[in-house]
Amino acid sequence: GWLSVAYSADAAMGNDDVLACEVTTGGIVVAKNLHNAGRSNVRDTGSSASPFITPLETLRTSDTLYCRFQRPLMTGATSAGDDFDLSQPWTYFFGSRSTGLGNAN
Repeated sequence: GWLSVAYSADAAMGNDDVLACEVTTGGIVVAKNLHNAGRSNVRDTGSSASPFITPLETLRTSDTLYCRFQRPLMTGATSAGDDFDLSQPWTYFFGSRSTGLGNAN
């Protein structure tokens, strides 16, 4: 499963910065900085955290996924070459997905 928040310059959800917390296929909780190119999410299929994300705390139980991390206000780049300054005003979109197996993986 995963949870995410996306930062968009408009309400149409295109070319956005996405901060996500997800459970890898190995059951490890990682925080990632992803990017929506147009209207599609550029998925990072790796099992490690993004280089400018600092994990502070993660928790995975049978029905809970919790992730706390730090990200600089300016990253210098995203996977698509954009830089999202989080000190600026943004429209926020929240999302989540469960595997439907009664647990958070």
